[in-house]
Amino acid sequence: GRGEDFATIYSNGTWNDGVNAFGHVLIEFDQSPGLEEVTWAPSLGGTGARYQAVITTIPVSWSEARDRAAALGGSLVSMETEAEADFLFENLVAFHSLWTRTNYNGGPWIGLESIGGIWQWSSGVALDWNPWRPGEPDGSGDKGCFFSYLDGPRRELDDTFDQNVRRAFIVEFDPELPCIGDVNGDGVVNGADLGLLLGAWGECPRKCPGDLNKDGLVNGADLGLMLGSWGFCP
Repeated sequence: GRGEDFATIYSNGTWNDGVNAFGHVLIEFDQSPGLEEVTWAPSLGGTGARYQAVITTIPVSWSEARDRAAALGGSLVSMETEAEADFLFENLVAFHSLWTRTNYNGGPWIGLESIGGIWQWSSGVALDWNPWRPGEPDGSGDKGCFFSYLDGPRRELDDTFDQNVRRAFIVEFDPELPCIGDVNGDGVVNGADLGLLLGAWGECPRKCPGDLNKDGLVNGADLGLMLGSWGFCP
């Protein structure tokens, strides 16, 4: 008679009847939804890069996560722009399974490291926007990870030390294009790809879809590669 008509599960596995107000839900899928992997498509303003969340059986250090990411053929994720961080958090990082869910809610490792006092991504690009939780970095370490305190997952980072082990890390893979000029990944090299390339013309210190030869510039060399693969991809 108190409106507790809904089942919930306590952290110790026992059940409770509660009201219609939930903080979390457990979802069952008929087929795997592929929640451990996501691609930031050019149609969404992305680079075409693919990201994978890896949950470990035994928590790993930052260095171990870096080496395991390399063994998978990628690298710890470099969130060079706030837009990339937003996309990753909303589509991958916010899942609770990647976090410790303790008071110090440790989230996954990322490819951020302080070298000579300068924070930079695994890609070699220096951090030039503010992803930190208020009060961070506080000098507690030279590696970057997601974390929140007394709260659920947040798109906030902490500086910590290598051996402050985590149960998850995020791997980034280069775009997998049918052919080198197919910037938007639609299976054909045409004016749409040319427009993306021309829109990124010039220096490209960050990841940009027009830098086909990965030399940090979008220029005639990239244009030549695109024109050489013009048409439908094989």
